[in-house]
Amino acid sequence: EEYEDLKNTANEKLMGEYSNENTREFYTKRFRYWLAWCDDREDVDPRNPEKDDVKNYVRWMKSEDASSRKLEHRVRGIRGTYKVLVEENVVDTNPAEDYFPSDFLDSTKRGNAQNERTIAENRHGPHANFDTITPEEFEELLENVEAPRFRNQLICKTMWQLKLRSEQITMIEIGNESDAGFPRHIDFEDNRVDLQDNKKDIEADDYWYKGYFKDDVKFMLKKWIEDKRRQLGPSMAESSDYLFITHQKEQMRPEHISRIIKTAAKNAGIQEKMYEDTEGRTRWKVTSHTLRRSAATYLANKTDYPLHMLASDLNHRSVETTRDRYVRENNEERKKRRQEISEL
Repeated sequence: EEYEDLKNTANEKLMGEYSNENTREFYTKRFRYWLAWCDDREDVDPRNPEKDDVKNYVRWMKSEDASSRKLEHRVRGIRGTYKVLVEENVVDTNPAEDYFPSDFLDSTKRGNAQNERTIAENRHGPHANFDTITPEEFEELLENVEAPRFRNQLICKTMWQLKLRSEQITMIEIGNESDAGFPRHIDFEDNRVDLQDNKKDIEADDYWYKGYFKDDVKFMLKKWIEDKRRQLGPSMAESSDYLFITHQKEQMRPEHISRIIKTAAKNAGIQEKMYEDTEGRTRWKVTSHTLRRSAATYLANKTDYPLHMLASDLNHRSVETTRDRYVRENNEERKKRRQEISEL
């Protein structure tokens, strides 16, 4: 990376500023994402950044379906890191000092975009079907991922079974039992992954939580770690602790995950335009977040999977949150189920 020196300096200064490891990780990770974006652009120099650079970064993230919370966290990470770098005289200015993504959206445009979404929902049927796919459609998507197929299919299956956001799956590390005080990310004996919830404060008690995968994913994970991962990127596999790598990068980016899924959906013929956002960009039915939403919606409405377990799968703090977001009222089904209960 061209800005490796700046990244190392930032890490060093943040270590002096924050004694809490989780807080440091919050800033260093988001600053790393920023530097990677800068590295891909010839007209941006993070050693002499401008406010417009951060604005363009936010525009790019929005084009990749980033949530408002994700935008706020990314900019907060940039702002906090540059604050320390300015105080330590490493750089002259903080490009995000007075910039907040929420100020970037025009309220009128937000309203118009919401109206467009409502129209699309009315056109495409009940909300439950608006931005979800069926298990059969997911299988079609799996069959249509592009190369490297094994890795990309494993990513999709893991996100589907564990109901993950794209940023979460990029944060999974292979782990090592000898790492003192560090969660063991993958436990094959327990079919478990220790996950980080990127929407929670890193100091929260429920920032780390457990996710459980089925045996088919277990088989693929073992094959990936033992063989396929090294074949894809020998040097990256050797140097990286992250589960998913590319042949050039030690850690995949959430935006890369999003492209894999969108492309597979298009190839499978299940992708469609739903509406346009505040800046006239197309919003598609199938995105990386669709897998989490679809799996949760299916379990909540089409199976007998207990709602409190689904809430744990999603790392929701209350069952009410899960019910409000994913359970769709169906009086006919309710009436049928009531007749089947003989004990009451």
